[in-house]
Amino acid sequence: MAANLLSLSEQVPVRAIYETDGPSRTVKVGSQTIQLKHRPPRQVRTASPMSNLVFAALRSVGKANVNEARVAHLCETLSAKDRAALLKDLPLAPAWMHPHLRFIATPR
Repeated sequence: MAANLLSLSEQVPVRAIYETDGPSRTVKVGSQTIQLKHRPPRQVRTASPMSNLVFAALRSVGKANVNEARVAHLCETLSAKDRAALLKDLPLAPAWMHPHLRFIATPR
């Protein structure tokens, strides 16, 4: 869902999946099924909600599929404030994301 919201993927998820530091479970709300997926607290608690969204989107796209086009798209899409927040939240991101996040956060 995060990758779709940031236009990194055209796939529209059928089921909403939210990351939480609570237990994994599935919740039914009306006809909608929502899956809560457990993540370690450091993966869901960032200073910026946008950083959390970017981290989730890159995780869903996968290390092998993060390319120049997707990184360039994030550079254009994110505001200067959001890009600065990425640097603050960098220690909370997986190590493989660091070079991409630094490039995105570089002022233009």
